[in-house]
Amino acid sequence: IDILSQLFHDATFDDLEFEKEKNVVTQELMMSKDDIEDAVFEDYFEKAFPKNPLGWPIIGKADILAKITPEKVRKWY
Repeated sequence: IDILSQLFHDATFDDLEFEKEKNVVTQELMMSKDDIEDAVFEDYFEKAFPKNPLGWPIIGKADILAKITPEKVRKWY
């Protein structure tokens, strides 16, 4: 538990590494749009749970992902 605690409390978010990972996630998000199984899965859950987090895409939404900055993540942690 001590090690996990240190990971959260002493985490660093290098700006360059953050942007690299953000680009990877953005690419994965775009690829999931091309996969019919992923698209149907997301559409189904969005309609089945319209006002519930269960209806949100697991990887997130492109518009929200675009707004995330290293500063916002540091502030949240």
